Amino acid sequence: MSKSPPDMSWVREVMAKLEHDLRNPLTAVMGFADLLGMSELNERQRDHLDRVQQAAEQLLHVIETMEERAIAPQRTVVYLEDDPGNIGLIAGIIVHRPGVRLLTAPNAAAGLSLVRTEMPDLLLLDLGLPDRDGAEVLADLKADAATAHIPVVVISGSTDRREGVLAAGAEAYLSKPLDIVEFLEIVDRFAAANSAG
Repeated sequence: MSKSPPDMSWVREVMAKLEHDLRNPLTAVMGFADLLGMSELNERQRDHLDRVQQAAEQLLHVIETMEERAIAPQRTVVYLEDDPGNIGLIAGIIVHRPGVRLLTAPNAAAGLSLVRTEMPDLLLLDLGLPDRDGAEVLADLKADAATAHIPVVVISGSTDRREGVLAAGAEAYLSKPLDIVEFLEIVDRFAAANSAG
């Protein structure tokens, strides 16, 4: 059964008003900064002006992308991990991806239940779970017709199991310490592809 997309027209209206209300004073600040830039400034003043202009450009980008980020389709990523430090790291990275919701489970039992309830767009899986080996969790998910389509990305501190879990159906294997750029590319690629399909 396919879900009908929620009516987001009210969000567009609110975002358009907010964009207008923020853009007007920002445009004034940027114009004033440009005028200041035409006057004779010492090195320190020029440095401060450059910072103001850079901050204004960044804020302008945020304003221009607000609506897009507010109405971005919600994608769900589930992370099976028992280490609070690793969970914090992933949460700190994912928070910068609009429309991505991160849910976590500290063990295989809770994780399998969460996956079957939420049907996430992407599963991040640690192999060293306290109650079961992550490779067994992967095998269970790929053997179940209801969850076999969910992309699984293994995140592990060891590299000696890479070939085995990839052969068992994992879409990718990331080694710790995590390469953040590679991680975000994988989240974007698999979560977006799965939510679109």
